[in-house]
Formats: sequence, C-alpha cells, structure tokens
Amino acid sequence: MTEAAIRRSREAISKGRFADAIQILEPLFLDGCEEPDVLLYLGMAYLQIERPDSAVDVLERAAEQVEDHCILDMLLGRAYTATGCFDSAEIYLERAITREPELVEAWIDLGKVLYFSHEYGEAARVLEDAVIRFPDNRALHSIRAMSLYRLGDYTEATQEWGALCQVDPKNLKYVTTYAYSLLMLDRLNEALPYVEKAKSIDSTSYRTVILDAELSFRRGEPDLAYSRFREALELSPDSLEAIGRLAVIESERGNEAQSKRYLELAEALVQEEPSSWQRLCDSYRLMEKHDRLIDCLTYATRKDQGCAAAWIHLAKEYMQQGLVEEAHYAWRESFTIRGYIKLHCSDCDTYFKVPYEDNSDYEPFDHAECIYCNSPLPMPDSLADI
Repeated sequence: MTEAAIRRSREAISKGRFADAIQILEPLFLDGCEEPDVLLYLGMAYLQIERPDSAVDVLERAAEQVEDHCILDMLLGRAYTATGCFDSAEIYLERAITREPELVEAWIDLGKVLYFSHEYGEAARVLEDAVIRFPDNRALHSIRAMSLYRLGDYTEATQEWGALCQVDPKNLKYVTTYAYSLLMLDRLNEALPYVEKAKSIDSTSYRTVILDAELSFRRGEPDLAYSRFREALELSPDSLEAIGRLAVIESERGNEAQSKRYLELAEALVQEEPSSWQRLCDSYRLMEKHDRLIDCLTYATRKDQGCAAAWIHLAKEYMQQGLVEEAHYAWRESFTIRGYIKLHCSDCDTYFKVPYEDNSDYEPFDHAECIYCNSPLPMPDSLADI
C-alpha cells in the first residue's frame, strides 16, 4: 500500500497536483510512517504549497532515515530558506553541493541564500566556481554579478553581465545592464554597440531610454540627455537614475530651485530604499556637495548591510578631503566585507586580488607588489575602487 501511495503521489507532483499528493501521503505520515520516500515527497509537496514549516518537519525526519542524499539536502535548504532560517539553509545547500557538485539547482539556491543574507563576498566567491562549472547558466551569472556590484567590484560584475550577453544576446535586460555597466566604467566606445543593440530590440523600453540618456550625458550632450531623462522619468516616475541626473543638469543650467526639488525627491526615495544610494551619491559628487556626499555614504554604510561599495566610495571621499585615518578605516571595512583586497598596477594595467582576513597581521597600506610584473605599488593609491 505504501509503494502504491508513493507512486500515486509522485505522479501527482509531476503533474503539479501538490494538494492531491499531500492528501495521499499525509495520513501515512500522521500514522507514524517513517518511509523516506513518503517523507521526501510529502516535504516536496508542502514546499510547493508554501507550507515550509511542515516541510522542514517531515524532511528532517527523512534525513534521520537516510545518508548522503543530495536532493533531500537541497529540499531542506529550500525549506529553511522559505522559513527565513538562512544559516540552516546554507548548511544544507553546501552539503548538497559537496555530495553532488553537478546539482546546479543547489548552487543557484545557495547563491540566493548568501545574497539575501547580505553575504555578498561569500556569494561572489562560491559562485566563481559555479559559473566555471555551468558557464551557460543565467541565474548563476546574474546572482554573481549582483553580488559583485554590492561589493563595489564593478569591473568583474561587468564581466558577468558580458557573459550573460554571450549566453542570451537578445535579452534586453542583459544587453542594457551590460551597456550601462560599461558606461559607469567610462568605457563608452565598448558600450556604444550594445546601446544600439538595445535600441534594435526595444527602443521604447525604459531600460533602453535610460541607457541612451546616460550615454548622451557622458558624451557631454546635456540637452539631449535632459530630454531622454525626462522621457525615462515618464516611463518610471521613481527612477533614481533619471532624477539624479536631472538634478545635476538643472544645477549646471543654473536652475537651482528645480535641481533642489529633484534632489529632495531622490533623497526621499533613498530613505525608502537605502540600497539605492549610489545614484544620489553620484549626483552629490558631480555637484561638489562633499558634506552631503559623506553624509549619504555614511548613511549607506549603516543601512545597506554587507555593501562594501559604500565603504569604498566613502574611503575615496575621505582621501580627497585629506581625512587619511578615516579613509584607512573605511578601506579596512571594505576588505573585511569582501574578504580580499583588489589592487591595480598602473605599470602593466592589471587588476588582481589579495586574500584578506581582518584578524591577520597583514598591513595593507605599508607595501604591495604587482604579482604580474613585480612593480612596487604605491599605497593606498593602488587600491582599486572599481
């Protein structure tokens, strides 16, 4: 009878009839059945109808009956994720990957857990192996790109978006994000063909319009940029990308009252969503509002948990203000979050990473040397901020 119930429930799950599977298996469970497959399929069905606590209960019981079951570990990881117990989810997902490294779904789930836990450095490190194993998996590249962006590692994040463009060259999100990332790095010539490609895919999309506006802005075409940013704002009224740039353009035109209104709107949006601080801070930087820039970056380090990018921007601004001790502190905070120090050698124009542990005796500001050409690197000027 148990085997028949398992067979029927498996068929129900395969057809998306999860409530039917529960109706078949739940009585067996309540009667004390400890058959692993009963518990496994019941837990799977509970997950699908968003009863994660019930799923954890039955899947943990299944785990007591079997050993080395990667699918069970992955399901437990998902169940704990759904309950918000990210630490337990991480343990089970890592176990699933250890037992079966080719289980791509477990890699994706682990990346999501680390990202939503604000462990961006760990997510980027773990998924570096994953994108090598599964070079065509879009989810892995996307999660890693977003994690690297939160770390302020913009060059490597851009590489991930470029990889996604290779995997799916007609995907508007990938094309526009890659092009926008290139623009943020001031690599306009590389971005241009992707801007044109975005226009060929959908010229009326907000993504394409804001991208075209940013290109005009960086080319020094303020009138065209203004009209395109206004168009983007009509498509997305809460667009910080558009609002921040319009504040700058209005200020450059001498329209301080309108610029102030745009800044106030941007500030209100950042209060609602602290992780959106970057565009507002960039406006402050371009408008040379240094005190407000430092206040905004300090706010970001407090509110945007796990975001090394805010600390890096703050370190740069402190250095420009001559606040060396404060800059060194901000740099160290970024090293701790990232788990590495990223350096740039101007002699051979290469970037490389040095592992960092905050409890080590390594002093990152005393001396550094390029691992490629052995040139001495002046510190902290050689600390990479992109």
